[in-house]
Amino acid sequence: MSYQTLFQSAGGLRMKVLKTVEKLNEIGVAAKLVNPVAERIADFDLLHVFAAFNGNHRLVQEAAAWNVPVVLSPILMPPWTRWNSWKARALTQAIKHATHWTVTSTYDETRIALDGSRRLLALGSGERDLLVRAFLQDPRKIAIVPNGVGDWFFEAAPERFRAHFSLKRPLVLHVGILGEMKNQLGLVRALRGYDATIVLIGPCAAQRRDYLAQCIIEGEGRVHYLGEMAQDDPLLASAYAAADIVAIPSLSEGMSNSVLEALAAGTPVVTTKNHSCDFLGDERTVRQVNPLDLKDIRAAVEKMLAVKPEADQCRYLVSQLSWSKVALQVRDNYIDVLQEVGRLGDEQR
Repeated sequence: MSYQTLFQSAGGLRMKVLKTVEKLNEIGVAAKLVNPVAERIADFDLLHVFAAFNGNHRLVQEAAAWNVPVVLSPILMPPWTRWNSWKARALTQAIKHATHWTVTSTYDETRIALDGSRRLLALGSGERDLLVRAFLQDPRKIAIVPNGVGDWFFEAAPERFRAHFSLKRPLVLHVGILGEMKNQLGLVRALRGYDATIVLIGPCAAQRRDYLAQCIIEGEGRVHYLGEMAQDDPLLASAYAAADIVAIPSLSEGMSNSVLEALAAGTPVVTTKNHSCDFLGDERTVRQVNPLDLKDIRAAVEKMLAVKPEADQCRYLVSQLSWSKVALQVRDNYIDVLQEVGRLGDEQR
């Protein structure tokens, strides 16, 4: 389960949930999306909740009320400092006291979700450290399970995209939901005056249309928005392969699907330094930037375009991150949790 609006638009988390369910079933786990209208949490052996925010603490509480163990993928993004977490706890207590415990904070709701879960599946060591440092979680209940990448991205070729779109090179690609968090406008501003074509792919909600328009205006004819493409659309995979680099200077990322997909397609990446990835290679294949520093973004793009790595160097970084392999790790954590609570004997393992 996850928050109610997750499936109303495309995005990395939506795909993560759907791929996890699909691949778990392929390896013999009876996994499904719970329909909260027609089904009861109490009827399941274990509940996997995706995201520790947007009201999902109530799902964890409901599962606890029926003694159903919870595995939680928090999807919390760095950076978080001890000072920020101390302020969050102090302000939460002040709000509760001032309102006679009728109002709380999003930090507190996140803590409720984390505290009430038997196992936390962090995307990488960055998120694991965040959970321990900022949300005071026991490291023994945290396992690292990365995101996966679709097999079809490894087979991507540029010809299909180039046949559809005749765009001047070098080609800088950004794939992601349009908006401030993904920082498309920061990328456009960083490359102002630079002789490169910027291609934007991703969903754009009605309230983000002005943001998109600003990207196009400031791009001065060099920015092209191609709309949303489905994750399994061969044209999307081909776009990754056709790009000279993929640049995702988000303000913050968990483990960006766009970064994984770009590397699988053989294309180097410029990405934010605020992430939870453990797999990143050297600066020949991935350059990390301060998303608020336009000069840093521009310098990284220029250096990457000047000396491009071989496609196989990029693919190698993510060669072990298939969704099937990720599903095996998720299943093993389910088994461990069910054994911890006495719901699965060794003979069932």
